[in-house]
Amino acid sequence: MHTPVNASWKLQAIRAAVLVAGLLPLTLAQSDNQLPAGKGREAVLKMCGGACHELDVVTSERLSKQGWANTVDTMISRGATGTDEEIAAAIDYLAEHFGREPRATSASAPKIYINTETATELATDLAISTEEADAIVRYREKEGKFKTWDDLRKVPRFDMGKIEGKKNRVVF
Repeated sequence: MHTPVNASWKLQAIRAAVLVAGLLPLTLAQSDNQLPAGKGREAVLKMCGGACHELDVVTSERLSKQGWANTVDTMISRGATGTDEEIAAAIDYLAEHFGREPRATSASAPKIYINTETATELATDLAISTEEADAIVRYREKEGKFKTWDDLRKVPRFDMGKIEGKKNRVVF
């Protein structure tokens, strides 16, 4: 027998499902913007695109290729799925875009000109999301050129930890 309380609960559940379904494309679109273009990007989105955690959990990591292989193996043991080819592509992509910085001298690594690069260039060169790169450019346009690393720390909604390894490449 249906009571008004049960009907009200069902209506709330339906509303919640519609809300979640409406927000899911927005969440996935935001996730897409966190990953730079490259071979294996789609595999990462498929395997790590928000089922268990947000992509920023992935993009904040800096691991060696073996470290990423271990992490992906752990995620697969917890329910992530992908073909052998997708898994290999995801590991390669993560190691390339979110790997440990090579121990290169400052002369051999390309410089990142924080005061002149566009948001697109910063997103690529710093391996950060387009939103974070846009925040850097907006702050720079509003406050003036960055003079020091501490100036860059003042950018709202930007995680400096993502670029600590590139500190020696940033030119003010």
